Amino acid sequence: MRTIEEALRKADVWYPKRGDICWVNLDKRRPAIILSIDQLNKYALDVCVIPTTSERHEEFPTRVLLDEGEGGLTEKCWAKCDQPTTIEQNRVDSLIGKMPPEKFDEIQERVKQSLGFSKI
Repeated sequence: MRTIEEALRKADVWYPKRGDICWVNLDKRRPAIILSIDQLNKYALDVCVIPTTSERHEEFPTRVLLDEGEGGLTEKCWAKCDQPTTIEQNRVDSLIGKMPPEKFDEIQERVKQSLGFSKI
């Protein structure tokens, strides 16, 4: 269990921010978009992410295309908005870039659709 002092020390160091694109270690090392809010990310041991994939699946209307160069990505991929995932922050490797606001809005809407909070 973390102490208050440990949490306060962590607040002074880098942490993933909402909308960041980071390398994460899931089933393999892949880019993911940070979904959880900064107020949690700053102090929590875990973070909610949207993983990406290089595989296009036509049957998943909740996937969002991310073009090469967007937010610092080096290749085209899809945000897997149907698979919001919580991981420990020690599995977040490094920052790639920041998701453009209009694209992050689209990702948020597709996550809501995937979870049944809005209609597809």
